[in-house]
This record gives sequence, C-alpha cells and structure tokens, in this order.
Amino acid sequence: MLCYGAKDLARAYRTVRNNTVQTAQDIPESQYDFVAAPGTRTIRQLLTHIALTDSFSSIHKEKRTSFEGFNFPEFVAKMTAEEQKPRSKADIVAMLE
Repeated sequence: MLCYGAKDLARAYRTVRNNTVQTAQDIPESQYDFVAAPGTRTIRQLLTHIALTDSFSSIHKEKRTSFEGFNFPEFVAKMTAEEQKPRSKADIVAMLE
C-alpha cells in the first residue's frame, strides 16, 4: 500500500490548481459564457465557483470542533451570491491564482 502523506496532498493540490489556472487562461473569454447543457453553470460561473471554494477553508481556520452554531445555509447563500457577480476573465484567473 502506498502512503499518501501531507506533502503528497499539498503537491497534488498545487498541481490541480496550476492546471485549473492554465485551463482558465487557455479558454478564450468569448467562450466564458458557454453553457454545456441547460441548467448547468457557464464556464465563467464554474471557474468562479472553483475559485470561491477556498472560502470553505475559513471554517478550518476557526479550529472548530463541531458545526454547532454554524449557519451553513447562510454561508452557501453568500457563496452563491458571490458566484453570480460579473467578473472578467482576468478577474477570475486572478482569483484562481
């Protein structure tokens, strides 16, 4: 069995982040509003969503021992509202970096 430690996890995270940034840079801004299927996010919304997922790390920084008292629906509503704000390709790439 292979041991997958903290350094491996950190390296994998950086690889995925770099690949995501590269993909965001490679897609022409004219294609950022492409929707693959009705009811799904545009490329712009998806990349923004990915960039905002780091907001969840704030929960870990609080060093909580439980989620008691944490208003998850409010947190998700704020994330969703933030995701809907208009952003340029440059703004989104900067958020991802």
